[in-house]
Amino acid sequence: MKKISLGLLCELLQHALARMMDLNGVEPFINPVDRKEFPDYDKYVVHPMDLNLIKQNITKGLYGSTEAFLADVQWILHNSMSLNIGSGQVDVRFFGAHDRAWVPAKDCFLYSEKDPNNFRTKRQDLLDSIQEAEDHIRNISKKFGKFVHPPFKTQFEPSKLNEQIKLMVRKFNNRHINRQADPGNTVLSYKLSTPRPLIV
Repeated sequence: MKKISLGLLCELLQHALARMMDLNGVEPFINPVDRKEFPDYDKYVVHPMDLNLIKQNITKGLYGSTEAFLADVQWILHNSMSLNIGSGQVDVRFFGAHDRAWVPAKDCFLYSEKDPNNFRTKRQDLLDSIQEAEDHIRNISKKFGKFVHPPFKTQFEPSKLNEQIKLMVRKFNNRHINRQADPGNTVLSYKLSTPRPLIV
C-alpha cells in the first residue's frame, strides 16, 4: 500500500470520525465520562477515551496510521464494556490462539514462574502458548529491564493495574503508555497464556 501524507490521513480520519458522530446513540461516547455520575470509573477504566479526545488527537496529528485511530476507537468500546458489565470482568487476550474473552477478575492471576494449573502433561498448544508468553517477557525485558515474576497466585486487581505492572517491570512508568497503540499490543494488555494468566 502506498503511504499517504499525514495531512491526508488526518483529513480521512476526520471524515471517518464525522460519520461516527452522526450515528444514532453515539451521544454517551462524545465527551469524557462524568466522574460524578460514575464515581468508580477509574477503578474499571485504565485508558479513558471519547470521541472528542479522538478529534483533538486527529487535529494534533497524533495518529500516524489508521490502526492507531482504530485502537483509540476500540478503547471506547472496551471502556464501555468494562463499565457496563460492572461485574469486575477483564477483557483478556490469550497467547497461542490469540483469542479473547471476558473473564472475572477474581479468576485472573499475575504471571508467575509456577503454573497455577495442575496438569500432569501439557498439550502442545499450551506449551506453545507458554513459549510465546516467555518470548513476550524477553521482549519486555529488552525494552524495560528485568521482568520480576510475582509470587505464586498473585490476584490481578484492575484498580491497581499500574502498580502491579511496576512490581513486575520496575522501569515501567506511565510515560511508556502509547495512547495510539492497539489495546492488545501495549504494555497494559491483559495477556493470558491459556489458561495461565500473564497480566502485562
